[in-house]
Amino acid sequence: MPEIPQNQLQTYLQDIAHRPLSASGDFAPVYLIFGDEYLCRTAFNALLDALLPEARRHLNCEIFDGESVDISEVIELVNTFSLVEGRRVVAVRHIRLFSQGSTVSREEASALQQAIEKGFPAGHYLILTTDTADKRRSLYQLIKNKGMTIDCAVPKGNRASDRKAQAAILAEETRTLLAQYGKTIKPGAYQALTELTGFDLRTHIANLEKLMTYISDRREITEADVQALLKRTRQDPVYELTGAVAERDTEKSLFYLDSLLSAGLYPLQILTALINQFRRLLLMKMFASSFGGRYAGMPFRTFQQKVLPAVREYDQQTLIQVEARERLQGAQPEPSSSPRKKKKKAATDLLLATNVGNPYPVYLQLQKVQKFTPDELFDCFEQLHTADLQLKTTAHNPRIILENLILHICRGGKHVENQNRMHHRSVM
Repeated sequence: MPEIPQNQLQTYLQDIAHRPLSASGDFAPVYLIFGDEYLCRTAFNALLDALLPEARRHLNCEIFDGESVDISEVIELVNTFSLVEGRRVVAVRHIRLFSQGSTVSREEASALQQAIEKGFPAGHYLILTTDTADKRRSLYQLIKNKGMTIDCAVPKGNRASDRKAQAAILAEETRTLLAQYGKTIKPGAYQALTELTGFDLRTHIANLEKLMTYISDRREITEADVQALLKRTRQDPVYELTGAVAERDTEKSLFYLDSLLSAGLYPLQILTALINQFRRLLLMKMFASSFGGRYAGMPFRTFQQKVLPAVREYDQQTLIQVEARERLQGAQPEPSSSPRKKKKKAATDLLLATNVGNPYPVYLQLQKVQKFTPDELFDCFEQLHTADLQLKTTAHNPRIILENLILHICRGGKHVENQNRMHHRSVM
C-alpha cells in the first residue's frame, strides 16, 4: 500500500466505507502516522473511528504511551484473539522508533519488524504514531509495503515555500472545523487569528473553538470577536498555567502549557514554576489543617475578617521559628557579599502572605488548596520529582513528560494505569 499525505486520509477512509463488506483486506494491517503532533492526532482519531466504533473500544482496543511501551506486550496483544467478535486495534502513540535517543531497543525494533513481516490475524490492526520518521529505515519501508504510512509532516522553515505550505494547512484545517459547525470567519478575523498564534496548529484550533463557542448562535466570526476574546497566546504568563493546574482544570492547563512551549519557554522553567506553586499550596494546607474551619466558597470579606489575622500570626510564628533555628545552628560566614538578602529570601519562601498589602492572592490559594487532600499533595510532589529527573536525565519528549504530569495532577492520578497504558482520550 502507498504512502499518503494526511489531506488524502478522509478520501481513503470514505472509499473504504463505500466498498461492499468483505472479510478483510480493505484496511491495512499496520499504519504509521508521522509528523506534526496536531495533524497526527487528527489522523489517528479519524482512522480509529473508521476501524472501531467508540462503544466497542473498551473491549477491542488497547492504546499505549510510546514513552514507556513494552514492544513485546504490543506484539502479543495484536496477535491475541479477542473474546468478542469484531476488529481488534492495538496502537502506540509517540513511539520512539525513528528518533535519536530512542527508548525502543534494537532487539524490540527487530521483534516488531519480524511480527509485521509475519502478519497479524485477520481483523487485527496496529497503529503507530511518531513525530519523525526516517524514510530510509528498513522498518519504515516494511510498513509502507505491508501497510500504509500517513505523512503529517509540515515544513518548519521560513522559506517562502515553507510558509506557503504552513498557510495552506492552517487554511484547510480552519475550513474543515468551521464547516463541521456551520460557521464562517471574515478574512480580517482570520488574519488577526493567525497573527496571534503564528503557525501552531494546536493553539490555532483551540482558539478557533473558543471563538465558535463565544459567538454562540451567530454564524460568522468577526475581527472584533478575535480582539475581544483572545490574548496573544505566545505571551501567556506562566502563572496562568500554574493557576489552572492548581484549579485542576485539565483543558485550560494543557492549553497554557502548549502556549508556553510554543513561545519557547524552557520545560524546566515551567516545571520550576509548578514546583513553586505546589510548595505554596502545601504551606497553605499546613496552615488550613492547624487553623481549622471551612474555606471552600468563603466570601473574601469573611476571609479578611476571620482568617487573615490568623495568616499573619502564622507567618509571624514561622519567622520566629526560622530565627530560632538559625541561632541554634550558629552564625557562620556566608560566601555571598549580601547575606541578609539571602536570609530574607529563605524566610519569605516560607510565608503565606509575602505581600501584606495584597491579601487577595492568599485568599485564592486557600480556595485552591481545598481541591487537594494532604495525600494528593504529597503525591503531586512525587510526580514533580519524577518529572524533574526525566527532564534532566532522559531523552523523553519534554512536552509529553509535562502533559503526563499535568494530567496526573488534574485527574488525581486516575489516568495512569498499568504503567502508563492509556486508553483513548481526545486531549493528548
